[in-house]
Amino acid sequence: MSRRERRQAPVGGLGRRALVEFVFCALLSAAAVSVATLLVAQTMSERIAIRDAQARGEAFTNGVAAPLVTMGVRDGDPEAIADFDRVMQNRLTAGAIVHMKLWATDGTVLWSDETGLIGHTYELEESVRRQAGTSFAHAELSSLDEPENELENELDPDTGQLLEVYVGTRDADGRPMIFETYWSAERIHSDERRMFWTLAPLSLGSMGLLLILLLPLAFNLARNTSQHVRERNRVLKHALVAVDLERARIAQLLHDGVIQDLAGVGYALPSAASRLEHEPGLADAREIIDHATDLVRRDLVALRTLLVDIYPPSLGRGELATAIEELAATAERSGLEVTVAVHTDRPLDETSNRLAYRIVREGLLNIVKHAAATRASVDVWASGTTVEVAVRDDGPVPAAVTVTDPRSGHLGLRLLIDAVADHGGELTIGPAVDGGTLLRGSFPVQEQR
Repeated sequence: MSRRERRQAPVGGLGRRALVEFVFCALLSAAAVSVATLLVAQTMSERIAIRDAQARGEAFTNGVAAPLVTMGVRDGDPEAIADFDRVMQNRLTAGAIVHMKLWATDGTVLWSDETGLIGHTYELEESVRRQAGTSFAHAELSSLDEPENELENELDPDTGQLLEVYVGTRDADGRPMIFETYWSAERIHSDERRMFWTLAPLSLGSMGLLLILLLPLAFNLARNTSQHVRERNRVLKHALVAVDLERARIAQLLHDGVIQDLAGVGYALPSAASRLEHEPGLADAREIIDHATDLVRRDLVALRTLLVDIYPPSLGRGELATAIEELAATAERSGLEVTVAVHTDRPLDETSNRLAYRIVREGLLNIVKHAAATRASVDVWASGTTVEVAVRDDGPVPAAVTVTDPRSGHLGLRLLIDAVADHGGELTIGPAVDGGTLLRGSFPVQEQR
């Protein structure tokens, strides 16, 4: 095959399945990574939005509120309070800030847009209380369930939350103070969504671009895999053809040479024994000849059985049922009762016949050697494009075979599993539903050419 033909070979069979599995796993992995990335992006967006609101609250406190907090505001001077309140109310009217509080470091509310809170003392949050008297900024989303929030009922209608920003600083006279602003959560979530939709396309786009770049590589690998599988199958088919030819040659040598010679000897020995029958003093010679005759006959039976096993003539003629019956007859010589049922809706190709025959042969051999069974059944179904083969026994203990273990001793089964897999099928062995062991094989029918 030329390099050009190899490059243009289509993806099929195992390669197509590998490509589909790769694409599925890649999409699943990309989806998982994308979801994780989006969750991280959402968390980052929320943190960035809160930090932005915290920065705005800190700037407002240090730039607007703190310079207006004088001794008059702290002492409740009406004129100072009025000036401070007017500036704060103007800022509240702008809409970004919902509520405000001016705190002393001991938790006393010095001023609030909710006038009912002024003069009351509350316990500050732990994170704020630890930093009271220093310069700091602290922000968090709150559902306003603290006692000092009892008069503030303007929660965000969508989230039921407001963003609290505490800023520790010093007033116009250099005294420490804490100024708290409440910001609309909707503004924060708006900034969060804007940040999220800035990060999300970058993440998803990167994953999509990676998949697009990986797809040609995956397709090329799948095509190469398909090509290698086709080449391997082609080599395997050539090897099987060579094995069949060698089996036929050996069978012919046995049939035309050794078996014919032994058959001739088997006919000659009884004749020689009959001539010595009336000769006195030759009883020992006749006994030796009779023993040799029995040995030759047993060897003839063994060789004919081996001949059928090596290259069954009926299988070569496409007579699968007859070939399986011959296997059953061989197994029955070991004391096993075998029933055979072969159902085919059309003649099978030579490759399918031989593979089904190999499954049955391996199954019966294992039953005779390992199962301690008294009965076995062989069922072969071939309909449409699939061949199903089942070999059952009634052994007392179901076989527990790990054919992938090189030390298991089941080399025949391992080779057979590989052969069935190379034909696109599957071979399994395990306990049968009604007891005993079941060897089951399934493979597609090869199209005849």
